[in-house]
Amino acid sequence: MKRTPLRRKSTLSRGSGLKRSGPVRRSADTRRSRAVRAQETGEIYRAVRARAAGHCEFCTIDLGRRDRTPELDHFWGRVKVAQSAESTWMLCRACHHEKTENRPTRVDWIRRFHLHVLRHGYAAEAIEAYRKLQWAQSKSC
Repeated sequence: MKRTPLRRKSTLSRGSGLKRSGPVRRSADTRRSRAVRAQETGEIYRAVRARAAGHCEFCTIDLGRRDRTPELDHFWGRVKVAQSAESTWMLCRACHHEKTENRPTRVDWIRRFHLHVLRHGYAAEAIEAYRKLQWAQSKSC
C-alpha cells in the first residue's frame, strides 16, 4: 500500500484480527488529567507573567504592545521536567522562535537561562542549568 503524508501507518499488526473503528476513545482519567495539566499551566502562566512584569525575560522588550505576543517557554521541555514557574520563562514570539531554533547557539540560551534563574533565586534550577551548561560546552568544543 502506498503511504501518503495524510495516511498514517496503523500500529495494529496485520494478523492481529483487530480492526480500527472510529476515533480513539480516551478514558475519564486521561480527560481529567488533561484538565488538571491545563489548570496547572494556567496557574504557571499567570505566575510567570506577573514575574515578567510585562516584559520578555530574555530581551526585556515591552510585551504590552499589540504586536508583541507573550509566550510561555518551558525551558527544559514539558515532557522531560515537570512544569513549574521556576523552569519556565516569558518570552516574546521572536525570542521564543530563536530559542526553539537554538540561534545563536544552545550554549548561549542555557547561559542566559542560568543567569535568569540565579537572578530570581531558583537554586535547584540554577544547579541544573549549570550542569547542562557544562555538558553543552564540552560538546561544542
